[in-house]
Amino acid sequence: MEEKESETRTIEYVDLVKMYYYGTLASQNPFYERHFDKATQKVKTILLKYTKDYIEHCATNQPIETPEGALDSYIESFNRDLENENNSKKLLQIINAFIMYVHERLRISLGEEFLGFSDEAFEGLNYIDTTRPLDEQEGIIHNKLLELYDDD
Repeated sequence: MEEKESETRTIEYVDLVKMYYYGTLASQNPFYERHFDKATQKVKTILLKYTKDYIEHCATNQPIETPEGALDSYIESFNRDLENENNSKKLLQIINAFIMYVHERLRISLGEEFLGFSDEAFEGLNYIDTTRPLDEQEGIIHNKLLELYDDD
């Protein structure tokens, strides 16, 4: 049981890919809505556990004017938004805003790593290709990131 508990607090990259992949497809074809709802609810459940754990164990209680206090406040607000929303389309917007916030903090090098993903991994979510099968997405993202960052 303990192994399952730790699994549910860890978001897998493929969970994010599925959410965005099916979100795009569901907006084009209602057939994919069930897949989108399932993927979004899974990400929501994991992020609720992640944010509750952060609030209980990592919050700094710093003033909101500090980077740490601003982060704590944002995560508390995000947690409340997640708890109160069940519509998958609205959840996608809320989760996407959180991912963009986390990505920006990584990009400006504030030193933390959220959800276990790098700046490049978050950027890779922009390269999902819904004209290709879901099981090819991680490879597509990987190849695109290699192409972009190979020159560095």
